Amino acid sequence: LPAAVKDNLADVIRYELDRFTPFSHDEALYDFSIFGEKDEKLLVSLSVAREGQFAPYVASLSEKGIKVKRITAETVCLAALCRYMTDGADTVCLSIMKDEFTGCGTVRGVVVSPFTGDLVRENGENNGTLLAGEITPLIETMAAYSIEPRLTVVGDDTMETGLDEQVPVPAVRVTSDAIRDRLNAPGQDLPVTTAGAVVEDLWDKAVTINLLSKGGMAKKKIPLLVTVFLVFVILG
Repeated sequence: LPAAVKDNLADVIRYELDRFTPFSHDEALYDFSIFGEKDEKLLVSLSVAREGQFAPYVASLSEKGIKVKRITAETVCLAALCRYMTDGADTVCLSIMKDEFTGCGTVRGVVVSPFTGDLVRENGENNGTLLAGEITPLIETMAAYSIEPRLTVVGDDTMETGLDEQVPVPAVRVTSDAIRDRLNAPGQDLPVTTAGAVVEDLWDKAVTINLLSKGGMAKKKIPLLVTVFLVFVILG
């Protein structure tokens, strides 16, 4: 988008949403973050989902007296967790759980190029090639922004992927025990997405989104005790 629209960016995205995505403003939940300017253009990360996808869950919680104040995305939670566990550095993030993987890159804390897919447990070499195909372009993107390329892999899955031999940077591995220790939650069942949602909500360096805001730029932190998180996967 032209840098000249920066002061009115929320209005521009509202009126142009159906050009950027399959959804109109009225049928979508969305939010955005600016992660830079280049050649008089704004670099914007846009997260969007169909409102009807969440309406049954929001209604069900409302019937129980629980008001949903924020809807976020799985990759945003993952990015917050990876940066929190690596001292705030931008990184390529990867989470492997069972036979599925989710990942993204971050530029100035903002999620870029999210991806997700399936792995084949019996074929480590092909898995490594598949993951490297997603990760290597993100490493190159980060280098273009003068960000030291790094890869953070979260979780305990020991599936053989051959990834270390196929990506140009070493992987920093973050285990569930390390996450529990950092969050002072020993012995707790703390899935990656849940841990990331907590970090996104409470860590002052996290870049947050709230799809319920429909592009509202206010990024106020919501007290954890009154927060219910609905997390979704953005398919790249």
